[in-house]
Amino acid sequence: MTRNDEVCVVKVPLQAVSWRRKYRPPLRKFVKTTNHNTRHSYNFSRWIFIYELREDIDFKLGRYVCVPFFREVILKVNGGKTVAVGSARKKTKKPKAEAEDDQPDTTEFRALIAKHWDTYAQASHIKQQKQPYTAQVAAYKAQKIHTAFVVSVKNSLGNRLRGAVNMLCRSKAEALAKRIELKAAGASADTIRDTLRAEVWGPTDKAKKCVEHGKIVEAELDAHIYERIKELQSVLYIYENDAPSEKGLYYDIKCDPVKHVKTFFLLARFFQQNKSRSFQCMPLRTQWIPCHVHIDKTILCQWFLGGTKKGQKLTNDLWGEVFDINCWAVKSKQGGKVFEGSVQTDGVSISILKKCKAKKKTSNSTDQTSGIKTSDTANTASTAKTKTPKTKKGKSKDEFEFEYIESIDQDRLCVMEGSCVLIDPGRRDLLFCMHEYSSIGNPWLFRFTRNHKAKLTRSTKFRKILEAAKKMYPDNAIIKAEQRLAEVSCITVNPDRFKRFIEVQAEVWPLLSKFYSCTQTNSTTNKKPLHRQLRLAAYLNSQRADHTLANLIREQFGPDPVLVLGNWSAAMCKYHEPIRGVGMRRMLRKHGFEVYLLEEFHTSTFCPGCCEDRLVHPEELVPNPRPYPKENRREYVICHGLLMCQNKKCVEHVADSMKPANHLGKEPVARFWNRDLAAVLNFRHILHSLRQTHERPERFRRGTALPPATNTKKPARGTKRSAGGSAQPRKKSRSATSQQQP
Repeated sequence: MTRNDEVCVVKVPLQAVSWRRKYRPPLRKFVKTTNHNTRHSYNFSRWIFIYELREDIDFKLGRYVCVPFFREVILKVNGGKTVAVGSARKKTKKPKAEAEDDQPDTTEFRALIAKHWDTYAQASHIKQQKQPYTAQVAAYKAQKIHTAFVVSVKNSLGNRLRGAVNMLCRSKAEALAKRIELKAAGASADTIRDTLRAEVWGPTDKAKKCVEHGKIVEAELDAHIYERIKELQSVLYIYENDAPSEKGLYYDIKCDPVKHVKTFFLLARFFQQNKSRSFQCMPLRTQWIPCHVHIDKTILCQWFLGGTKKGQKLTNDLWGEVFDINCWAVKSKQGGKVFEGSVQTDGVSISILKKCKAKKKTSNSTDQTSGIKTSDTANTASTAKTKTPKTKKGKSKDEFEFEYIESIDQDRLCVMEGSCVLIDPGRRDLLFCMHEYSSIGNPWLFRFTRNHKAKLTRSTKFRKILEAAKKMYPDNAIIKAEQRLAEVSCITVNPDRFKRFIEVQAEVWPLLSKFYSCTQTNSTTNKKPLHRQLRLAAYLNSQRADHTLANLIREQFGPDPVLVLGNWSAAMCKYHEPIRGVGMRRMLRKHGFEVYLLEEFHTSTFCPGCCEDRLVHPEELVPNPRPYPKENRREYVICHGLLMCQNKKCVEHVADSMKPANHLGKEPVARFWNRDLAAVLNFRHILHSLRQTHERPERFRRGTALPPATNTKKPARGTKRSAGGSAQPRKKSRSATSQQQP
């Protein structure tokens, strides 16, 4: 179950609401037809845009990225009568100042669509599945396509522009070469960092500032940087007559993404012309598994109840003819929210949308922008994605959702003494937890790893089931079809290459569509679509995994622990697993925990033992910590989760702890720390300091200069480490149980 301030969604299997047997065939047909038309609508919209831009580069793309245009595209793909929803409304005259920037009317939309329809239909071999009463369905799907365009530009364009500057400046290669040169000359780590910042990253940042203002000024850049990035002017030329605001281009992209859709296209074309790794600038539907479709009161009456009962009965009476409205998923009230007549389903699972009664819309109204007819029960699919309430100074509510431990008064901190659990979120260790009373003699630790979550969600098992289903087809037909489709790029903005993609997709469409929508489970009594059933099972298992994690934390640390989490998260990190941020915090709070945040500044930088020196990465390889045999197993590997301190105090501490067991007479050269353990130990230093002085230790305050690292001597392979102060290689964890503190 997911919820926000206005909408609550309860997702359950279709049989949980007892969907009537007589209405299941219409449901399957509705899901199949809607998904078929939606996929073609994504493809056809992109086809129109890239062909128009090839004919005329001054084509005003932003004017056509709107809900009315996508609605007309869907109606054309459906093959029905293209009548705009709400066209009978009286048109209000707009001021002359707004007339120039006004969107094209429906006639222009249809003319543009008709211009490209024949060529697209010939390339895609489309078989139009005519859908009666298409207007309401088209309104929902048009809103989703428009949202996909907006989100794509809003989330990616700024980062792609910065990436283009980095690519043209060749900053990564230059930084690597300069680093190797300085290391060979014996420069310290601080000297290397300062030199790179002055000679490589500084000039690159200036170039990014120029791009932020929409133009590249030669006088503001170094000569060699200007020569490299002046090619980017072919993308930024559209801002010559329409300059960005004073807050910069990156800010404008977030505020009005549709205005910058053409910039996104030009940037993608620039990447492809330079033979660099391109990206998806216009969204496509690439998955073959049928997605959820929206059903409201209007669609229910038109598709399932014959279209004659609209408005004659109340909402619950109409839905009562299709499924059991007295089941717990429909009848329960979460936070005062009740079922108001809208669901989303893929034929296997169903999501019940609930809203507060106070926010109910007026009967028989029409959305002026999307064209969705709303009755007393019809709510748009995008309602679930309500805008985050704004507070003063334009900050979103999420920023104030969780309180920082530094903002709590000392009396409250003293009351929480003995119940605080310090947590460092990570990638492999999703949560590394340590009680504030944990010690070497009495460790009080808990690790919840990604492997443990994979066992709870059964992701490996599901993947093997899907692979086995593909191999059941003779001659590996599914695998060959997917390989053939992968040979052509779907992210290209070249019209000829995109046409080739559409043609290949049309060849494999019947086989892949049948496989992903019609393959049944192996059950002898109740066969269901395999892929949709596994998708539902994965969702339910994810909910159970969160519930299991909450129970494990309570078993380990008591019924009412106070959780103090580090505020670092990295949801979108290239080549790495994501670090869960606000989602993990909300989940823990949902299960009744008291959750606070802690600023992680320098917590993985300073040694928690001596509290003086910096932790550095050991450059040498370490013995492979995996105890189980494996083919081509390496004896030594790079340990990224290991840090070391070479401070004299730490080395002496390691030497003292090694004396009883040191039979080889080797002297230690460093004290090794597990990165996560070092972080939570520094969390505890901060917590104790806040209780005593209500201030963070000076070394963890922003603006504090780092001490020089004493990494003059690197430990050799096989250096013996202490059992008390250093991190031992992790053993393979079969369950999320408490681990021995290093």
